[in-house]
This record gives sequence, structure tokens and C-alpha cells, in this order.
Amino acid sequence: ISDDSGFRKGRALGERWHYTHVVVEFTDFFCPHCQEAHTNIMEPLIRSYVRDGRVRVESHPVSFLADESMSAAHAVLCAQEQHKYWEVRELLFQVDLSNRSAAEAEDIDIFDAALLKRIAHLAGLDMFSFGKCFNSHRHKLEVRRISQLARDLGVHATPSFLFNNKLYEGPIEWSVLERMLSVRPSKIHGYSPKMPKLPVNISHPKIMERMSAKRSRENL
Repeated sequence: ISDDSGFRKGRALGERWHYTHVVVEFTDFFCPHCQEAHTNIMEPLIRSYVRDGRVRVESHPVSFLADESMSAAHAVLCAQEQHKYWEVRELLFQVDLSNRSAAEAEDIDIFDAALLKRIAHLAGLDMFSFGKCFNSHRHKLEVRRISQLARDLGVHATPSFLFNNKLYEGPIEWSVLERMLSVRPSKIHGYSPKMPKLPVNISHPKIMERMSAKRSRENL
């Protein structure tokens, strides 16, 4: 997981220097708590600690919950081929999951191909290359490999984090994380950051709109 090769273009933000903290995220895009962790942990962590080189972060998508977990994880790995993992990760966490149960009851996929391709377009991907990758399903084996590796490390729920190789399950309180970050680590890893420019002010499609349209068609 912590391979240095191609980290600037992959799932890591950071270089390896001595005396820098390492935070490894295992996330499932179909998990509402992972959205909370993105907002409350990863975003401020990157903004406040990664930019100045005190923390290296790695993000690894797993498929623990449903077929839609696999679809989203596969899509973000297709984006990684175009060095857009972090942009697509950001957009996947903007998808409204508040009506996940209702969508499942109505047999509606939130992360369907149309939405994932919409996200790829918003992230600025080459759509021909993304479509070819997405339709090939070629990264699903990698998602399964990451998921199994996470389980082998003791990860049984998402989000989970390895903080300097110690496992924490569930969102970490920001105040607790700040205290851990205030302690100088003993010669671990390091980082010289280059943050991607993430899309802003995006009018993102909502599942409620799709469900409403479906009901309207059924009532015709």
C-alpha cells in the first residue's frame, strides 16, 4: 500500500521524508460515515497539515457494502489512470446518500454508469479513455485486492485509518487527531505536497431528483 512509485499521480499526496506522520485511509464511497470523515478529517488534514509537509496521506477505496461500492471504486481507479484520483474522489463524496435506503427500496442505483460518467466529465477526464476503462471492468480485481488487504490488516468497517501504522476504526475526532499530530513521530515518512485543483461550485445531480422523475413516469 505504501509504495512510493507514482504517488503524485496515484492515491497518495506526499513524499517520504523522516519525521512526518502518515495517515492511510480505507474508504467506501457508498458509506455515509466515509462522507463525514472526508469532510471532518481528510479535508482539514490536507488543508492544514499536508500542504506544509507535516503529513503524508494515502487513500484506498474498498468495496465492503454493495455492488455500488465496487462501481464507484472501479470508476475512481479509472480516473487514477488519468492522474485524477483525488478530483473524482472529491466528487464521489459530494453525492447525496441521505436517501440510500429509499433508493434501494425503489431498486435505483445511486452510482449508476450515467452518474459516474457525469462525475468523470466534471473532473475533466478524457471521456473516451474513461468510458473504455469503465466498461472493461479491468480495475475490479484491484478493488478486491485492496479490500482483502484491508481485511488482512484488521479493517472490518469504513472509514478506517492507519495513523503511523496504528489502526483506528471509524471517524477520528479532529481534536484527538490534532493531539496525535502534535507529537513528533519517530522517523517514519514524509511529504512535499502538490494538491490537485478540485472542481468547485458544481451543480451535482441528486438522487431525490432521479427518484422524483421515476415516480412521475410511473404516474403517467
